[in-house]
Amino acid sequence: MTDSVEKKGRLHPLTHVIRHMVGIFRELGFAVAEGPEIVEVKL
Repeated sequence: MTDSVEKKGRLHPLTHVIRHMVGIFRELGFAVAEGPEIVEVKL
């Protein structure tokens, strides 16, 4: 058994795009928050 760990697979393309966009917004000075979406339905 070797000491090195071989990584398999890649990030989903949407995950890659989201991380790239978050980086751009942070460079522009925005704070990025993650959490559940809030949906309010008023009848």
